[in-house]
Amino acid sequence: MGDVCGVNRANMKKLLPFLPLLIFSACKVTSPRTSGTIRAQIVQEGLLDCFENGLANADGSPVTCEGSAILFDGQSVLVASDKDIPGERSSIFVWRLENGRPDTLRRGGALINPVLKKATKFEEFARTPDNKHVLLTTGFDRVRPGSTSWDNYNCLIYWPMGEAAKAKMYGGETSVGLRSAFSKVLAGPAFPDGVPYFKTEGLTATKDRLYWGIREEGKKYDDFTHKIKVVSVGYRFYGDSLALANDWSVVADIHVSEPGLPEPLAISSIEFDPHRNRFWILTSYEKGSDLASFLWTATLEEFRAGKLTPVRDDAGQPLRFRHKGEDLTFTDARHLMVIHDEDRAQIPVNGKVRQLNQTPYSIVRIE
Repeated sequence: MGDVCGVNRANMKKLLPFLPLLIFSACKVTSPRTSGTIRAQIVQEGLLDCFENGLANADGSPVTCEGSAILFDGQSVLVASDKDIPGERSSIFVWRLENGRPDTLRRGGALINPVLKKATKFEEFARTPDNKHVLLTTGFDRVRPGSTSWDNYNCLIYWPMGEAAKAKMYGGETSVGLRSAFSKVLAGPAFPDGVPYFKTEGLTATKDRLYWGIREEGKKYDDFTHKIKVVSVGYRFYGDSLALANDWSVVADIHVSEPGLPEPLAISSIEFDPHRNRFWILTSYEKGSDLASFLWTATLEEFRAGKLTPVRDDAGQPLRFRHKGEDLTFTDARHLMVIHDEDRAQIPVNGKVRQLNQTPYSIVRIE
């Protein structure tokens, strides 16, 4: 017998009773650390019925479900649409999960709450790492000078996990006051006094900071640049009331270029993974009915260095969704669920054409 993890033959006899522990500990210390590529595969895709087919607005126009935010709260999946629906129902729908899969034979039950009803164009759910609170943001992409009529596009709502009836609006009637903070932190050479137009499509929380994904920024809604930009601010809950710090900063401003991927890719979701202490990022591409989405990961340090690592499939290619992914949520440590917003596209899912009251989803298993 030769040396084993640095222990020579002469001392081996004395150490025989401790040999299993010695081999484990010594070899573990001396073996090199490797961080292999994260691989995943799409294991299920389907359609969720948000409400009854044929639902119409007061003017007779059809109501559509366009899933833009998703959250697993430990028992159920909540999906928010970025389109309002008539009546007292909010545009947030709930499905129970059975064995990690939603019951697609049942329509989603809509949450009813006047605070939730105030907001328009939801974009992302988040939950705190201690699973005590839920946050939900709109896009913050519309405001009408001299009027409050579009303030409802600027909302940050939160509530204790599982208690949506206790939902509160950050800032009062709406959260339009946050627009100035976003504009200021995004200021740069082109807009030294603040960016006039931007769109948030990502929100996640670590134990003490919120991270927003900025998908668009520029002069106005039809003159902007697609972005993978992340801004952050400190936060704290005092009981069930949310307080934000005054320490806004840009964490990352990234351009990704991977062979074979379409451009431009822009951020559509960001999720902190406390199990792996890293962020998961969903980017999407849209050009008419040509849609695609991709998953990436990064530690905070990699974010700051401008680095994203693509999640790859079993063939070693970047994992690709055929839909426009909007948000993701972990249902357990190895599975995540992605909600898609096809807008007016009707890409078949398992041979079925999406109806106006439906929104597509995917379930991903992490290898």
